[in-house]
Formats: sequence, structure tokens, C-alpha cells
Amino acid sequence: RAVVGYHVRQQAMPEREAKLEKIRRKKGAHQVAKLIKKFWGNIGKLVQFKANETLNQKKNVDLKHHLELLVDHTQSLTKLVAKDLVVGSDEDAQFLLEKD
Repeated sequence: RAVVGYHVRQQAMPEREAKLEKIRRKKGAHQVAKLIKKFWGNIGKLVQFKANETLNQKKNVDLKHHLELLVDHTQSLTKLVAKDLVVGSDEDAQFLLEKD
């Protein structure tokens, strides 16, 4: 009986080894697939980060340009106000002189 079982196992051994090899290959393929999926996920994150950085740089350039326009406009208004004050003080001085 034991001898028969031994011979049955010996005949089934190549089939069993082939089955185990197939299982090992499937596991290896699954691990490689997980690594590839993780890699491309990280690439996707990198692309998204780069796109956000580019967008932020463009926004910063636009904001800086707008700020420069505001500063220039403020300077021109300040010059006009200063000019009006100087002209106004001259007129006030002449008005006071004429009054006396």
C-alpha cells in the first residue's frame, strides 16, 4: 500500500511541480504589476505637481505685473496730488498777500 502511494506521488510529481511553478510565476507577475502600477501612479503625481508649479509661476508673474501697474499708477497720482499741493500753496500765499 505504501509502495503504491509512493509511486502515485512520483508520477504526479512533475504535474505538481509544474503547478507550483505556475503559482510562483503568477505571484511574481502580481508583484511586478503592483510595482508598475505604483511607479506610474508616482509619475502621475509628478506630472500633476509640475503642472501646478507651472500654473503657480504664471499666477505669480501676473500678480507681480499687476502690482507693478498699481505702484506706477499710485506714483503718478501721488505726483499729481503733490503738484496740486504746491500750486495750491502758491495760490494761497498770493491770496494772503493780496488781502494784506
